[in-house]
Amino acid sequence: MTLIQQGVHKIIENTGVHITETYYTDGWNYDLSYRKMADLLSAGNIPDAIVCGNDAVADSVIQALTAYYPGHSIPLCGQDADITACQHIVHGRQSFTVYKPITKLAEEAARYAVLLSEGKKVEDIVPDNDRIDNGYASVPVVWLKPMTVNKTNIDDVVIKSGFHTYGEVYRTK
Repeated sequence: MTLIQQGVHKIIENTGVHITETYYTDGWNYDLSYRKMADLLSAGNIPDAIVCGNDAVADSVIQALTAYYPGHSIPLCGQDADITACQHIVHGRQSFTVYKPITKLAEEAARYAVLLSEGKKVEDIVPDNDRIDNGYASVPVVWLKPMTVNKTNIDDVVIKSGFHTYGEVYRTK
């Protein structure tokens, strides 16, 4: 089970919410995610909520919703806080995104790269010797806390961090 699946299941367990459809877009092909959502909507299978693996997939789903289910709102999330997703959020087309603090990610990656280049062993520098099974091996991991971004905190999280500017986020299409 992926970390995304684990997180979704953790949140919905004991809530009465059931996942009725799971679809993985081959190769992150956005035309396929658009087509899958269009097919579901055309068949009358209207989801109560949609969780997307990234914001570009969410954008393709929003395009299908706009074309095949106009005027309706379905809670929808993605991840990465890309600029289109942020614009969708402020304009009410996407409920939220999951933001990973890119500056902190870059700083930590650089810090660990320097430590490794100095000859330090991974086992000595990874906090608590944390590991994750990536499907091929158990590899060391450094966890950074992602953040949910919605209309109420987008200015504080995305704009104040410098990830996107106010003008970029709030521009109208």
